[in-house]
Amino acid sequence: MPRFPHTDPSSGRENTRREMSGSSQSGNDGSPRRLFLFDDNIRDVGGHFFELATLLSQGACQLGYEPILATHQAFADLDAIDPAIQCVPTFRTRRMIRWSLGVDGKSAQQRDIDGRPVGGTLLQNLRSRATDWMIAPAKSPSTMIRRWSEDFAGLLKSRPPRPCDSLLINTGDDFAMLAITRGLHLASIPHRQRVDVVFHFAIHDSQTLPPRQWARASAFAGQVNQCMQQLSHHDVRLHATTEALAGQLRQSGITEPINPIPYPTRQRPLATGSRLAPLRIVMAGLPRAEKGRQAIHDLLLQIHEPLLKTNQFRVSMQMPAERWQPMVPTSLHADFERAMQQTKQQGTNGDAYPSTTETPSTLEVMTENLTTADYHQWLDSADVGLFLYEPDRYVARCSGVLLEMMTRGIPVIVPDGCWLADKVRQSHGDIGLIYQDRGEIPARLSELLLRLNEIRSRCVEHAKEISQMHDAVNTLRQIGLDTARQKAVA
Repeated sequence: MPRFPHTDPSSGRENTRREMSGSSQSGNDGSPRRLFLFDDNIRDVGGHFFELATLLSQGACQLGYEPILATHQAFADLDAIDPAIQCVPTFRTRRMIRWSLGVDGKSAQQRDIDGRPVGGTLLQNLRSRATDWMIAPAKSPSTMIRRWSEDFAGLLKSRPPRPCDSLLINTGDDFAMLAITRGLHLASIPHRQRVDVVFHFAIHDSQTLPPRQWARASAFAGQVNQCMQQLSHHDVRLHATTEALAGQLRQSGITEPINPIPYPTRQRPLATGSRLAPLRIVMAGLPRAEKGRQAIHDLLLQIHEPLLKTNQFRVSMQMPAERWQPMVPTSLHADFERAMQQTKQQGTNGDAYPSTTETPSTLEVMTENLTTADYHQWLDSADVGLFLYEPDRYVARCSGVLLEMMTRGIPVIVPDGCWLADKVRQSHGDIGLIYQDRGEIPARLSELLLRLNEIRSRCVEHAKEISQMHDAVNTLRQIGLDTARQKAVA
């Protein structure tokens, strides 16, 4: 949806959004257009923040851009970055989502671009400011905004963007918008700059906005709207990684158009799986509350006797080296420790993950610091992807792990009432099974055994479509960043 035409004061010519995105495909010196990517959450190799930034940067290269990736200052694995990507450790602070008004944040009211509470009554604002003084200085809203914006502006001053370049904030939210706005003011970019902000995290965790959360959602929108008003001299566009999230952002009262985009995932060959018993159930990602950490114990207890001990399935999961005991039934502690020891031995020997040799253990345990190559090799070995996710937390939030399974043609078992189930239902046939309650999972696994060949063949058919849709190049095109070598729109 286009904005109203903007008059360029230097030329007197009206530039629509389309004209802005197609103009000046390279610098005056013939150098390629640059795409600046920003994510303060990247501190090391691994994890979905790093994966997202890597995929978008590689997609930018394919489209003819020169990517510049700004990470947290702690990022030191520069040798792990593609040489075509210019990586600049930049930010002193991270996790801006901490002070979001969305479901993942703990802010209580709207703030201005300096982090000061402004959304309540005079008394409420004074109380909030007093509360802010009690927070550790490095984590206070005002300090986080100041540091982020100064670091953002510092990078832009050291590498001044040209009108033909674009800025992409990979992981945006309402609080990050405040820092982006302050940072752009500090950077004093003299021209109208293209800026794209991608939202990932939900405002609320239900299908419709509950009345008790209206005020909070309205404050969320208020923060974003005030930023967009202050940035009207730039070409700022907002994107969401699911249709449901785009709907939440609109419903909250954000006046700017919200563009749904596909979350990018790595292109991989179709997984072959083990094809032989025991089939490997992969639960990827470290256990977190929103990913059903508290349900792992009961699941293992439910499936141990009927499915694991009978050698029909083996569970392969990523777990921390410490504090795993509450998540594993006592009866399986010996199996778990044996699996941990085997994983350590494989790492010492430089072997692949997971082991290609058969083991009597009912469990496989992956380390919490898998390299990107090991992580993807592990997913390649899956026969089924199992998701214990809390559906409320994923009503509007996408799962990169689910997409990674789907692009490989791996059957999945997911909870109902969330984006994961919606994605499974969008296929042209069964590519997975959906449960209403976690107590149904043993039955779903047994059903999968009976229908394995049928479901696998449909997954393989669907994988190509998912891969094309969620390719990083397509994501960038949906954002509006088409090939940098195309002719400018007249």
